Amino acid sequence: MDVMNQLSTIGMAPPAAQDRLDAVRRRLLEEAEAPGPSRPRRFRVPQRALTAVAACALVGGGSVALWTAVSRTSNPVTNTTIECGADSYIPVESGNPVLDCYNALARQESVVPALVGWVTPSGLVAVLPKGDRPPTGSTPLPASFQVDPGIRYITDSLNDAVGPLELGCLSTSAATAYARSQLSIAALSSWRVTVGNWDGPGSSAPCWSYVGAIDASSETVVLAPMPASSAQSDNLGVRLDLLLQSQLVTGPSARCLDAAAAQTTASDDAERLGIASDAITISDAGPIGAPGTTCATPFVVPAGYYDVVLWLAPRTP
Repeated sequence: MDVMNQLSTIGMAPPAAQDRLDAVRRRLLEEAEAPGPSRPRRFRVPQRALTAVAACALVGGGSVALWTAVSRTSNPVTNTTIECGADSYIPVESGNPVLDCYNALARQESVVPALVGWVTPSGLVAVLPKGDRPPTGSTPLPASFQVDPGIRYITDSLNDAVGPLELGCLSTSAATAYARSQLSIAALSSWRVTVGNWDGPGSSAPCWSYVGAIDASSETVVLAPMPASSAQSDNLGVRLDLLLQSQLVTGPSARCLDAAAAQTTASDDAERLGIASDAITISDAGPIGAPGTTCATPFVVPAGYYDVVLWLAPRTP
């Protein structure tokens, strides 16, 4: 799915010129490619070169730095996107890049080859069929490798399709406070939160929504503002997100469920809405936050298909 279509589908498409978006995509791909022998392209998943977070960060305002997922100095454990096959990029939802790549391929391929993970010289994590040569200078991905859960959580929570930043019509101070509350859950309280500028159409809008851009290298969250728009009720991803939020978090009869029960609930809801089983991924992201009572907290992330990520997180107002 094209990045701009992803953004438009969830009702938050910034009016960026397509040529600028294409230039961003080329830069990302150029940065991620390291010198070395070409790799056989035995498979590829639908290209998701940018998530909504990256797209908004890069085309929504000039004050936001280049996404750290392809920075030459990036730390692989902070990258929320991996290369799955050749030139195809998917979000890391479970924290295990090889497993996430396998699941993405299994939805399209009857037989998925044995996969091997690599840390490339650019800092990007690549998952390739066993026997394919990675870029020169790559090192094997350790068997215990996990993308940092705090980085994954804050990425999901600040960019949920129907989260408070998207639908809350928040002031700058309220948006900043919400971001700080989520950083606290993710044990990232020392990070800074800044608010970018919006100089596009609707700059005098009375109500703003925000997209959170994560820059792990500088330990900063940049909230990119844009004129607020309401959720599109005819979009299945938004409807699923609203339904899950009502059942598990915000509704008057919301239940505190464990991961297994929440996965069943999400699967039942998707079936009720007519979402095919091969068009949805439901991931158990694991626990986050201080020890104590945690409840399944759902996020539907704008990453193509219908991607539901379930965290066991403390309840916050």
